[in-house]
Amino acid sequence: MSRLFPRSHYLTAEEKKHLQAGSDGKVHVSFNGIFTPPEEAAVYAVQHAKNQNEPLYIVIFPQADS
Repeated sequence: MSRLFPRSHYLTAEEKKHLQAGSDGKVHVSFNGIFTPPEEAAVYAVQHAKNQNEPLYIVIFPQADS
């Protein structure tokens, strides 16, 4: 995922405890669909963000084997 978005990385346990809110005071989180690869989920999250310059977190759910 960091290839397309050089400022992206997987959060550490410490970072998860201190998520940054945007200027509206809210923490912005996007979720990928079950068939959406992480790279595409990141693209869609940025496309739909109201302010693309503020912190945006993406929760990635890997596709299940079942």
